[in-house]
Amino acid sequence: MNPSSPKTLLAAAVMAVMTAETAFAQLEEVVVTAERREASLQDTPISIEALTERDIQERGINNNLDMINEVVGVNGYGSPQGGSSTAFIIRGIGDGAPQISLDPAAGRYVDGVYIGKNQGSSPDIVDLARIEILKGPQGTLSGRNSTSGAINYISKAPSDEMGLTLRGTMGNYGTQEYSVRADIPFSDSFRTAISFNDRQRDPFYDNTNPDIDGFNSIDRDGFRVAFAWDATDRLSVDYSYAKSNVNGELDNWNRPSGLNPSYAALGGYLAAGGDQANVPIDSTSRIQTVQAIAGGVAQAAQFGLLPPLPQIQQFLGWSNDYVAWANGVLDNTDSHFGAGSTDINSFANVENEAHTLTLNYELSDAVSIKYIYGDRTMNDRSLSDLDGIDNSVSSGVRSDLTLQTIGGAFFGQVIPDTFCAATQSVGACPAGTPPPFQVDIPNSYDFELALAMMGAINANNGDGVFWTDLANRYEQESHELQILGSTDSIDWVVGLYDWEDYGEMRNVQNPTYTLAGSASRGFDVGGDAQSVFGEVTWRASDKWSFTAGLRYNDETKYMTYRWRDNPGAIGSWIGAVIEEALTNAFLPPGVDPISVPRSLTDAYVGGLENISDIAETPGVYGNYNKQDFNNTSGRLVAKYNLDDNTNFYASYTTGYRAGGFNGGAFNKDTGTGDDYTEETIASFEVGMKSMLADGRVRINAAYYTYDYDDVQVSVVKTDAGAISTDVVNAASFSTDGLELDVAWLATDSLQFRAQYAYTNRDFDDYPAYLGLNIQPSQGLTPDNQYSLVMDWQMWSSGGSTLDLQISTSHTDETVSINSVPGNYTAAGQPSIPVNLSQPTNQERDLVNARLTFNTEMDNGRNVNVALWGRNITDEEYRTFGFNYGPDLGYAVHQWGNPATYGVDIRLDL
Repeated sequence: MNPSSPKTLLAAAVMAVMTAETAFAQLEEVVVTAERREASLQDTPISIEALTERDIQERGINNNLDMINEVVGVNGYGSPQGGSSTAFIIRGIGDGAPQISLDPAAGRYVDGVYIGKNQGSSPDIVDLARIEILKGPQGTLSGRNSTSGAINYISKAPSDEMGLTLRGTMGNYGTQEYSVRADIPFSDSFRTAISFNDRQRDPFYDNTNPDIDGFNSIDRDGFRVAFAWDATDRLSVDYSYAKSNVNGELDNWNRPSGLNPSYAALGGYLAAGGDQANVPIDSTSRIQTVQAIAGGVAQAAQFGLLPPLPQIQQFLGWSNDYVAWANGVLDNTDSHFGAGSTDINSFANVENEAHTLTLNYELSDAVSIKYIYGDRTMNDRSLSDLDGIDNSVSSGVRSDLTLQTIGGAFFGQVIPDTFCAATQSVGACPAGTPPPFQVDIPNSYDFELALAMMGAINANNGDGVFWTDLANRYEQESHELQILGSTDSIDWVVGLYDWEDYGEMRNVQNPTYTLAGSASRGFDVGGDAQSVFGEVTWRASDKWSFTAGLRYNDETKYMTYRWRDNPGAIGSWIGAVIEEALTNAFLPPGVDPISVPRSLTDAYVGGLENISDIAETPGVYGNYNKQDFNNTSGRLVAKYNLDDNTNFYASYTTGYRAGGFNGGAFNKDTGTGDDYTEETIASFEVGMKSMLADGRVRINAAYYTYDYDDVQVSVVKTDAGAISTDVVNAASFSTDGLELDVAWLATDSLQFRAQYAYTNRDFDDYPAYLGLNIQPSQGLTPDNQYSLVMDWQMWSSGGSTLDLQISTSHTDETVSINSVPGNYTAAGQPSIPVNLSQPTNQERDLVNARLTFNTEMDNGRNVNVALWGRNITDEEYRTFGFNYGPDLGYAVHQWGNPATYGVDIRLDL
């Protein structure tokens, strides 16, 4: 698209209304509770983005994932296994992978209750009054693991007036949404609110496999019941129960975005002076290998060296299909086809339940006590074909590993020619070993293997590269006690916090059908945490105020490994062949040869219901590990009021995130779990907040620097065919950044807002990979990000208005992961550690528009109808990707949402 088009749209709208008479008005005041008491956003010395109920509705924010393109300085991605799990990155500090063994860096709080994990944390949230995004470490009041920031979701309280709100939405891709809220006050002191929502959308993207559904659908519902009771003049009780469901939503679309070089091609690249720490992934070597093997098989069949079987022609057809597919990947790396590929029905189900109880008791006019209890459970189940390829026989392609193995078997190059029984090793025996102990293995076994592989693939209708069946069960419970007080010059709060959680993850991974075998990287994980905290603000004069806060954290983490591994399919098959050849070689004359049973499919199970058929991993299954952590963090703030409308602040804040264990990695040398330690951060920030021109102009700005040590870096790890995301420390980086937020009420009917964020992040240290010095990228953090919003009341008459909102946001290009290390191995050859390059997530300019008609009736009822469009220029851009490493040999990527449009209707009765 033309990069100037968003500005052109805004400029045209501005010129259309600048002739309007300027009338006195003021920007709306925003009230936040970032410091545990209500205060104006402008008076709070923290960098905050506050989204009102109107903002949430107009921007189409239903869950965490929707905020990524809506808030400048906040980035992230949805899990490849579905949009119900979201990882945030705030000011360059990321959550890490969404899984229940990892704590997020951006603390999420729903009505004051901390949400412990990213996994399953993005259901639709009903009845929000506002969202507060606190940027930077929150070392005192929101101190639990909030190193990048905190996101507070504040629900609407039950009203003291009877009311009914109905909302409905229809849009393209079969979008249908509706919600109902009823406020029912039973008395002046007891109020209730009941809410229900349902949201559905067809897939964004088709599937090239005609037998499988597409990608990125929505199917969600939920409800919330809230009670507010003024038990006495001093005691209030608030309770809510909420339940949300994600019902079989189809997987996020993962599209292949590059091919890694083969071992031989990597050697040639390095011999020519290539950079071992930045290996390109546009290699044609795997294509050339398949072509060479297929050409050899075709010639052998032509000259009668292979029998005229239909499997030969099928193999050649498979090879041609792979070559065409792989060339298409390389030729269209930056193209968006609007369709993806898979070979299983992928889906995600998530159920969240939450109980929240808040007690407020006023000891006096100056001192109050608040108690917050939270109990949450999450259960999810996902079936995911994460390779982004249709590997079915009927409509897809074979993997190059499968084709290389079948082709090699046709030429007798897979099963060893000899085996030494004396040393139990492949190859010839040492000189002097008696002849019977060296067994020659006939080439007929190789041919049998090739036909067996093809038969198994045909019977299974595919050779899926990688799919997983995963389930999580997670529960958490927390208690928080706060005592708040105020005098003429001092505000203070002290508190105690107690936390406990427990979770179980079980999965079945099925990689490279007929080659590997099923595995599970399950675990039980949990822990507890206790904190004591306090913060005081002293208003020394009309000009100066000072804040000091401190928090002590003590935590325990534990993990029990529940790993399972079946032997590799082809390895077991070859082992059975060697056993058969060895046994028959030692049979006396005249004894019929024996046949050792062998199968290429017994190593695979269908899913979680058959997980017990996967053997427990010796020395790992049941291994228990425990770690303790403690930390003291806090903040110091000095605030200076230049006048009633402008203030400046400077703050020094520290924060930390506890360590833990990697469920997908185990230290077999020590027989203990793979652990990582806590990370710490120190932040210095200076900021300005001002309201100018009689309240018609707001200018907020902040500059910050970070020192971040023992950074928890997420890496993708492969182990014996199993794939997992693990965390390592030994990294540190420095960050500086600038944020600017300007709002201008140009007339009483026209308002503009501009936001800008600049982030410069440099790693001072980064974990070496097998001695390889990797220069990491900034990951998903863009250098520059900005947004422009215009709100124009085009027409007003009586109680009716017509409003137009146009917004655009720009994000510089990024890459998905800081580094992609891998270790190349080949039989009889030295291993080669590398860092693989990554396709960029393209810079993007997204434009949204909304036209709203609102009318207030004489009876107090209200009707609101809005036409809306998001990404109306249909910008195409990658959002997040990862690489499967040297063995599977390619990378995949997700893409952003296409253009969507629809109509909202709201009735307030």
